[in-house]
Amino acid sequence: MESRNKGMLEFLRKQHPPGSRIRLEEAKGSCHPVEAGMMGTLKFIDGIGTYHVHWDNGRNLGLIPGEDNFMVLPPEQTMLRLYMPLTADLFEEDGYDFDKEPLPLDGADLRRYEDSILAALEKEKHRCPEEQERGLMHWYGETDSISEKVQSAVFALEEQDGQLWGVAECRIVGSLSPEELAVLKEYVTGQASDGWGENFEQRDIEVDEGVLNVHLWNNRGWSIQTEAERFGAAPLYNETNILSSFSHLTRCAEGASQEERHTAAAALVKMMGRSTNQESGLKKIQAAMTYCDCIDLREAVAVAEHLDCFEFIPITDFKKEAKAELMALGLEERVVDQCFDYSQYAAIKYGWGDLYCANDAGQYVRQTDPSFVLSESVWPKRNEQGGMTFG
Repeated sequence: MESRNKGMLEFLRKQHPPGSRIRLEEAKGSCHPVEAGMMGTLKFIDGIGTYHVHWDNGRNLGLIPGEDNFMVLPPEQTMLRLYMPLTADLFEEDGYDFDKEPLPLDGADLRRYEDSILAALEKEKHRCPEEQERGLMHWYGETDSISEKVQSAVFALEEQDGQLWGVAECRIVGSLSPEELAVLKEYVTGQASDGWGENFEQRDIEVDEGVLNVHLWNNRGWSIQTEAERFGAAPLYNETNILSSFSHLTRCAEGASQEERHTAAAALVKMMGRSTNQESGLKKIQAAMTYCDCIDLREAVAVAEHLDCFEFIPITDFKKEAKAELMALGLEERVVDQCFDYSQYAAIKYGWGDLYCANDAGQYVRQTDPSFVLSESVWPKRNEQGGMTFG
């Protein structure tokens, strides 16, 4: 293939960045190792314009525009969360005496005020109509790869490790290089300390004890980190890897066509994104699937779409609380660790006669809405060629 001119290559690389999804329509040659309809992920475009693709079947193969027939789809959006310590000053109610020193609160203290702080955050977001589409990125002011890749960024809250954290939720197209991530962190830090966050900390948040002023930034050991940096590595799930994320879901995908797998994966990722974080959403889907004994992708999607019909309790959290309760009653730690049936205790404590212990997902689960039943209405509909049809 003739070498493409530099301007054309720059245009193609800008329009089709790494991470773009490729769907093969038709390839040259009768012995092509990738079948028509297969999806893949663009790795890069080389100097002669060949699209180097990692296909969902594990193959790595290049495509040549003009010779191979393929479609380029936009890169999948993912959510990047940047965590920062949250602090506040509580002015206890006594006539709001400004001469009195406020009570400093940290993330652990602020858990009880989460609803009030979240309501104030949402109210603040609506003060500026310009931010409705891109949030903090409206004020970024640079024409660079950060502006192209980071579609939006907004401040939110999340409770993890016994603390309430400030979170910058950033919707990303493709992936950020280490250098780009550093630039984004610096920009968000500026917004937390001197921009958006400075305005927010001046808003009085009324609580039962008085008035809160909440700080997204402070000068005492403050840092901004990704979820993996702050809490340890957490996998990022997308349509490419979700079906291999745990064994039960992988078994459900056996025998499904590529189109069926893609449709189901997209639906599962969408459902998973409704939880506080991906890992939490995936564990709930996994627990509900094992509870219902799903046998195929259609049933898996049906369960994921009806998570509100189930109730979940993290096993680790329950065991920790139960152990503290039992030891407070005088039981020895050795006896509790070796002899106690936590599952039975959970069933008794919550009145869950049908409690199911999904150990692999780390969840106790039960169905709270009996109207949801995996019946023929959600089973696969077979087309004339024997494949499943979603819809």
